[in-house]
Amino acid sequence: MSTKLSVHNLRPNADALRLIRAGAPVAKLVDDFGAAAEYLAINPNLLIIGRRISTFPDDPSRVVTAENLRHLTPSDAARLWIEIQSETYRLNPLIHYWEGPNEPVWSSLDDMHWYGAFEAERVMRLNALGLFAVVGNFSTGTPHIQEDNFSWWMAFLLALSAVKQFNGILGLHEYSDGKLSKDFDGRYGWNIFRYRRVHDWFLAPSGLGNLPIVLTEFGVDFKIRDIDYAAELAWADGEMRKDSYLLG
Repeated sequence: MSTKLSVHNLRPNADALRLIRAGAPVAKLVDDFGAAAEYLAINPNLLIIGRRISTFPDDPSRVVTAENLRHLTPSDAARLWIEIQSETYRLNPLIHYWEGPNEPVWSSLDDMHWYGAFEAERVMRLNALGLFAVVGNFSTGTPHIQEDNFSWWMAFLLALSAVKQFNGILGLHEYSDGKLSKDFDGRYGWNIFRYRRVHDWFLAPSGLGNLPIVLTEFGVDFKIRDIDYAAELAWADGEMRKDSYLLG
């Protein structure tokens, strides 16, 4: 693989198209899915991930999130999520992988257990439709992990087991408020390359070392002006290409 730098599209644009032509392995499309056919014509092996921002049918002013489904059982919540998004899946048959809730915020391990069960159910319901799930989609620096404390990830194990069984992907977000190498110690960082901590400290010892990971959001805070961003991305790409389980 020549690069692991990939595309995150809020709307189709010329820069994204250039990245696809340059060999980007993954493209994430949000709400506007019209570029899928063009991208696949350029690279039939491209992994396209879809994210639909949905609202409740009886209240279009409310975005559907994991947090506002928390009062339901995991099974009922996943059923409702799939029902609300099913028309999007039907209208976009070129997209086989779909994200769920974006950057959920949980305050307790009970919440995380619920989310793990919800995501496991979503994985299975998508599988019944011939589709696949990108689970987690956690924000930068979450969930908590230390080499001797991975209780938050253990609470999410049901979802990860479903991902392994039904060929899904673990989705993470990684951003830096400075250089991408800001807190890099040669292998790990706490924001960038945090995914290696998750892999080395929890997934691999749990028999999930081959579980694919994708960074569906990645980069720096663009309020930072005094860095060579292209050079930073080239450095990060060189590191990411060392990890076979990281898709992009």
